[in-house]
Amino acid sequence: TVTAFGSATFDITLDNDIFEYDGTKKEPVATVKVGNNTLVSGEDYEVIYTNNKNAGEATVTIKGIGNYEGSSGTDNFNIEKRAIELTAGNATKAYDGSALTSDEVNITSGSLAAGQTLTATTSGSITNVGTVANTVATYKISHGEEDVTGNYTVTTVAGTLEITKGSFDASV
Repeated sequence: TVTAFGSATFDITLDNDIFEYDGTKKEPVATVKVGNNTLVSGEDYEVIYTNNKNAGEATVTIKGIGNYEGSSGTDNFNIEKRAIELTAGNATKAYDGSALTSDEVNITSGSLAAGQTLTATTSGSITNVGTVANTVATYKISHGEEDVTGNYTVTTVAGTLEITKGSFDASV
């Protein structure tokens, strides 16, 4: 006689419940027990992952099969945002009457996930002798056509633009 456990309570333990975003689907290994009995994946249950690629809370659903048909349970895990720091470029030149800008932006801490690209702009400009901040004005992180910026915690650091006194030829 086989008894169906359609209302069994699954005790679900994940081998990892915190991941850092890297652009790939996360599928932690689930150990599933009913009482003291460890169940077998593919025989007693199947695993379904949802929202398991982008930063945020993801869900593992255990769906009973075979003797456990009709039972189910869930557990959650987190995918944390990936931290990066963007620093605007520095530039210096002698005064010549023309504006000084720098569109350079570098990742100075952390890194992008594989296959992802950064597009950024700066907003600094100076024409006369002095210094001004060169700030990161906009940024977007993409994976192909997909905007994945929301999966990152981005800190920006300003660079410096400086124009020094120019020299001139006083000879006649």
